[in-house]
Amino acid sequence: MSVVGKFVPFILGLGLIGGFSSYSVNATSLTLNVRTPSSGSVTLDNNDNVVSASSPVIYNLAKNAEDSTSNSPGLQSRTAVNMANSRWVYYSDHHNYINGYKQGHSNYLHHKQRHGSYAKVGGSGDGWRYASAQKWSNSNGAGKGTFVAKYDAPYN
Repeated sequence: MSVVGKFVPFILGLGLIGGFSSYSVNATSLTLNVRTPSSGSVTLDNNDNVVSASSPVIYNLAKNAEDSTSNSPGLQSRTAVNMANSRWVYYSDHHNYINGYKQGHSNYLHHKQRHGSYAKVGGSGDGWRYASAQKWSNSNGAGKGTFVAKYDAPYN
């Protein structure tokens, strides 16, 4: 069997597997005011709809981000929350619509202080990941079910 004959089934298989996952993205950027808490969380259901948040401010902003992407079927939202000294980005991707598997990401950057981010999908994930000032804390989860993303810092 030739080299080409060995690689064609492999390449076709990758294309078939990749076809069951969605990779489209739509970014939403939110700027928070002084009332924003220095820590917070958002919970998204299986369809990436906002289920709950740690405060009314974060809930309303996350819900507005969700509404801005609801008119774009097939797009996942990567929400960027901008604060005075920090930035929080959370999103889920690599949705497998056959078995319900997905990945969730919570990434947080604080310019002046040590900080942390948290991600879990279902019961699986990195939990809390911390980083020093000027570095991203990156937490990832993978599994089936709801996605919980959190951030924590001494101040915004």
